[in-house]
Amino acid sequence: MRIAVVAAGGLGGYLGARLAQSGEEGHLVARGAPLAKMREVGRRGRSVLGDFVLPAQAIRATGDPTAIGPAFGAWFKETINGYSYGHTPGLTIVCPATARDAKGLIKAAIRDDNPVVFFEDKMMYKLKGPVPSDEYTIPFGVADVKRRGEDITLVATSSMVQIAIGAAEKLSQIGVSAEIIDPRTTKPLDKQALVDSAKKTSRAIVLDEGYECYGVTAEIASVIADGAFYYLDAPVKRMGAMDVPIPFSPVLEDLTVPTEEAVFEMAKSLCGRL
Repeated sequence: MRIAVVAAGGLGGYLGARLAQSGEEGHLVARGAPLAKMREVGRRGRSVLGDFVLPAQAIRATGDPTAIGPAFGAWFKETINGYSYGHTPGLTIVCPATARDAKGLIKAAIRDDNPVVFFEDKMMYKLKGPVPSDEYTIPFGVADVKRRGEDITLVATSSMVQIAIGAAEKLSQIGVSAEIIDPRTTKPLDKQALVDSAKKTSRAIVLDEGYECYGVTAEIASVIADGAFYYLDAPVKRMGAMDVPIPFSPVLEDLTVPTEEAVFEMAKSLCGRL
């Protein structure tokens, strides 16, 4: 029997513990305190407890800390998959970009014996797409090529995949073929797929909605720079949120996070189409 626990704070921890005691398989939909506790499970769980398996250990991170969206204000818009949980050894970090991927990855997360944090970008809940009705899972650490191209690689996570797709459409109108790589999980990271794509196109831009400073874009860019250095015709570029509290104003917000137009302009410049 599989059980979903939807809770926050101490209640979430209590229900998760009760679920573990019962031996049932499940996952926790959490905000706030349960996410902080998950960091400790990932950091110390295996090293302290050895082969002990906690059944309720796939946490769906929803709500305030999982996206930057229109007019939510600085208190309610932030993407934390990089600086907070990506730095925690032992955690698997999942960032789906499509409905199909979300289904396959959440099933894999529930069935995994290790702690998994499943980040859901709240701005993507309105996004629709085909979802197979048959049973399937998507393995962690396997990137997906969302669009094939020859001139430049756009590596995009979560909601940035849709931004990359829009930018790629604009680039196609000026004769630039962009390849879009969606890592789907940032831990583990499919490094080989990133390097192979960059070797083919010789240029790369990394997109993530989280802060650019010390974030996901830095890790991915370093992987590409190390693995494809002798194949690159230009520096690997990064695009993330500016190092400021995200403004309430939609106009100002567009200046702080990557947009289709900003990605288009940077890609055009890297490809020499000024």
